[in-house]
Amino acid sequence: MDKLGVVIPVLNQFIKALECLDSVRTKLCWNFYFINNSKYNRGVAKAWNEGVRRAIDDGCNYIAILNDDILLAPDTLDEMIYFISATEDCGVVTGSDLKESIYYEDIYTWRKSRNNAPNELLSLVVGSNYACFLLTQETYRHIGAFDENFYPAYFEDCDYSYRTILSGLRVYGLQSAGFYHFHGQTNKSAYNNDSVIVDMKTMEKNKNYYISKWGGNYGKELFKTPFNDPGKRWDDW
Repeated sequence: MDKLGVVIPVLNQFIKALECLDSVRTKLCWNFYFINNSKYNRGVAKAWNEGVRRAIDDGCNYIAILNDDILLAPDTLDEMIYFISATEDCGVVTGSDLKESIYYEDIYTWRKSRNNAPNELLSLVVGSNYACFLLTQETYRHIGAFDENFYPAYFEDCDYSYRTILSGLRVYGLQSAGFYHFHGQTNKSAYNNDSVIVDMKTMEKNKNYYISKWGGNYGKELFKTPFNDPGKRWDDW
């Protein structure tokens, strides 16, 4: 029987996280995993890895990873599951952020027919869409873990997208899988609670690490192996 794991890292946003969890709708049997980053911010990539591994240990063959400050449209997860199971070269499928087109109260009644929603093959610049994405147990094992050297946040998503492509798979954005992202709420909570925050210095550090790892910024990569090391491949850090 198919089983879904829903992973939600939480950084001082428990009310928002509970609202996110309350918006989950799916036909599958599912478990949820709150990864508490509030006492010690282990970073996005490490929280994602912990959640995915716990879901895999519990027998989940699909894993959805959600920001703690989003709300899902009713059919979003089932649309993503349907698409990734029916698309042979799909490694990661992301949802579509509807913030600019609807009010958040309307997310619960939003519908978009998959027949009228062509799927977009994403470029490497996919950070905002990784607020809501899904992969399978098999593709996680194939692509490997998220790189925890991107700390606390940013560029771990670009890294995973590029590695997905190197592995022979693709990243798709699914227009029929809608969500509402409040944007910036997690970072605001970090400012209010002395947690590690994402400032320009941190972003520059992660950007430089990405460039050293792949030989160029996202979209301009030159290396096919991490740090241009012929002894490594995409699933090596």
